[in-house]
Amino acid sequence: MSAYRFIDALRGTARRIPAKIETTGREVLRRVSEAHGVPIDAIIGTRRFPYLVSARQDAVDRLTELGWSQHKIGKLLNRDHTSILNLQRRGKKHDA
Repeated sequence: MSAYRFIDALRGTARRIPAKIETTGREVLRRVSEAHGVPIDAIIGTRRFPYLVSARQDAVDRLTELGWSQHKIGKLLNRDHTSILNLQRRGKKHDA
């Protein structure tokens, strides 16, 4: 943590992710969960069954449409940004 961030944290002016963004991400996961019939914990989990990968890919596509960065999507899904990049590329390949 840099000295400036530390001072901002002490003052209470530190930058935080707005609640609206977190709610939007959770809302997208809830909708994908309902659409695919898969629990949210399974979408975020580590298993790689095809139906889970499909649900994850759907979530990534929806979040990308909302303008989320790969890093933010990765944080939400407990994945590295390169995993998100791979899901985005795979989605484009299947659409073509």
